[in-house]
Amino acid sequence: MQPVPVPHSPAIAPMATAEMAQLMFFFNESPNLMAAIDFNAKFKLINPAWQRVLGFLPADLINQDFSMILPPDEQSLFNTLVQTQTHKTHFNWECQVLNKNGGEIRWMEWFFDVYQEHQLIYISGKEITEKKSSEKLIKRHNQLINTIHQAQNQFITSVDSHILFDDMLKNILLITESEFGFIGEIHLNEVGKKFIRTRAITNIAWNEETLDLFTKNHLTGLEFHNLNNLMGAVVRTGKPVLTNDAHNDPRSGGLPHGHPTIETFLGLPLYHGRRLLGMVALANNTHSGYQRELVDYLQPVMSTCAHIIDAQNLKKQRLESQLELRAKEFRLRGIIDNIPDGIITFNKAGKIEIFNTAAENLSGYFAEEAKKLPVFQMIPLLEKIYTDNTLANQLEEKGLKTIVKHKNGPELAVYVLVKKWFVDRHINYTCVIKEEKKPIPPSGNP
Repeated sequence: MQPVPVPHSPAIAPMATAEMAQLMFFFNESPNLMAAIDFNAKFKLINPAWQRVLGFLPADLINQDFSMILPPDEQSLFNTLVQTQTHKTHFNWECQVLNKNGGEIRWMEWFFDVYQEHQLIYISGKEITEKKSSEKLIKRHNQLINTIHQAQNQFITSVDSHILFDDMLKNILLITESEFGFIGEIHLNEVGKKFIRTRAITNIAWNEETLDLFTKNHLTGLEFHNLNNLMGAVVRTGKPVLTNDAHNDPRSGGLPHGHPTIETFLGLPLYHGRRLLGMVALANNTHSGYQRELVDYLQPVMSTCAHIIDAQNLKKQRLESQLELRAKEFRLRGIIDNIPDGIITFNKAGKIEIFNTAAENLSGYFAEEAKKLPVFQMIPLLEKIYTDNTLANQLEEKGLKTIVKHKNGPELAVYVLVKKWFVDRHINYTCVIKEEKKPIPPSGNP
């Protein structure tokens, strides 16, 4: 592109001075994009940098609207900018622009100088594509870290699971610039076939029926049993699935009637160790589609998500086991309390764990009172059971006669049988007490 001569068009003739000739040298040699547009945003002058940076010649742009170099979503913003800012002397704006072929988008920072006298706006534009890319990477990295920290903190502080995974999904959609998606866990149906139940899902209901389905099930989880599709490919293979042409991808099984179009798709497996727990599905990246490096980049978030799912499942299993154990204990307590003989369980230190109704009647102690006392206080003979093997064997094989010290003073003649058992290698005892019919004299002799 040849240097631009000193202009003589009526629109900018007032600038044609001797000083202007010097300025035109800098205008032609500047690495920045420089131009003059009128108040209707029509190009009146451009410098050679336009060809070097974006490929435009003067003939391509002169008398054309400035918005022709802008992507559609930037054009309305520029029109608003011109309408609202031209009363100022200076203003600036960052935006994306298209090259001459329309295939490459670059970021530019524009500086506008408004000259009301000339009815012209002088523009200087500096490419900031690398700066924007760096800012975007830093922003995305911060979003990634914040997503992990937020999820971990919510898990540690026992935030409601639905809130935790809803927030995590929103953050993943933001990081990946996706329109919608879900976080799902793999389950087995009654015949052992895999299906997906969502932990979080974007509301993309497209009619009353699907809205009703979402409303009723989004807290308990929507279920996907048809896995002959892109998300099913993740479950079947245990590997990431990425396509930027979802409609023509052979793994795609089509969409329900009315479902929003899926142009691009990214499915990521959730592993805990070598165990496939679920997946994250993302659709419709709003820019140039999903890139392969995104799979590795998101791995820390996927690992966090899988660990939380596994930890919550373990917590749920422990709770269910505890409830089942309590139910068994309750049933056992009912059985033990209906046995006519006294039943006491205690450990090596003599601490009482179980003290049934018959034991209460024999000793005069309520169970809660007895559990605060060593068993030896009520049955002195048992104090030697751990150190005297002969005594222990006699008590376990055939039992012995002894006494129970009643809470209110008298001693009762009883027959005791003691069985030893272990929990995690710790010795415990179960004592069965049968009452003798006659009371034992105060001397303690039968």
